Amino acid sequence: MKGHRSLPGTQPTERQREVLECIRAFIRDMGWPPTLREIAEHLSIRSTNGVNDHLIALEKKGLIKRERLKARGIRVLK
Repeated sequence: MKGHRSLPGTQPTERQREVLECIRAFIRDMGWPPTLREIAEHLSIRSTNGVNDHLIALEKKGLIKRERLKARGIRVLK
């Protein structure tokens, strides 16, 4: 077995890490979080539903917090 691995489901997938880095970079560069559409466009994801699925997973893993009903309601926790 190579290296130490966390339990399945506790670490973000590669694509979830890309979404998280996109959010961090957007906040760093713009000063506010991106919308779902902006994340989709940046990562070439066809629909905002796909982005939403990644955000739900990141929130369940404790990496982000979302404010419902706000277009830019994403906060990075870790």
